[in-house]
Amino acid sequence: MRKLIIVLFLLAFPSMVCGAQEAKFEVQQAREAYDRGDYPAAITQYEALLKSGADSAALYYNLGNAEFKAGHYGRAIAGFRRALKRAPQDEDARYNLEYVRTLTRQPADKKGPLAQWLESAFGYFSTATLTLVALILFWMLMGMIGVIIITRNGVMSLRWVAACASLVFMILAGWASARIVFDRTHQWGVIVVERSEARNGPNPEFQVGFIIPEGREVRVLGHESNWVAVGLPSEGYKGWIKREDLLEDE
Repeated sequence: MRKLIIVLFLLAFPSMVCGAQEAKFEVQQAREAYDRGDYPAAITQYEALLKSGADSAALYYNLGNAEFKAGHYGRAIAGFRRALKRAPQDEDARYNLEYVRTLTRQPADKKGPLAQWLESAFGYFSTATLTLVALILFWMLMGMIGVIIITRNGVMSLRWVAACASLVFMILAGWASARIVFDRTHQWGVIVVERSEARNGPNPEFQVGFIIPEGREVRVLGHESNWVAVGLPSEGYKGWIKREDLLEDE
């Protein structure tokens, strides 16, 4: 059995190496296209990488930059939003996002300073980071509990460490759970066409209620066939737009 596992690993290892080298080569091609000003080619390369399964804040950040240089402000905002979802502390992505927002004349945030600080603190770490740290802490806690059980009473210092680890684990687990629920119930997207017609229902026969310009970030309220229900919280508007007019956060 052990020999079989070793053989399977040796067979899989070359393909893993080739896959990593191919991805690195494609990233280099995208960078070279960007540097020479061929932004459509860079966009194509980055999108191909993402479709192949690659997923990182750096890829979305670079894609956002290429989309911005190509004049696609809506898609640039979507790229920077996706980058920040994976790396909330990336100051470059945050700066670029805020800059493109000024170009698209996004409405001012009506939240107060305290609400903005709480929202920033809540999203300071990505959901994946919180989950990973909580999982590591959980297994460390299980190990300490195992030592206490084996040694029966255990040393007092170890008990205190286990108690503190339990408290931190519960905080992180609760934080991660809240983030997962929040992300699922607060879906956002970005308009990526010049003008998106928001209708009163999910059908072209419904009347157009209002127009949403490119780059506007909208709340996603639901889906029906090829239509998406969206809302503009600052104005209180709600309507249905075509699915292709929108890039949702991922």
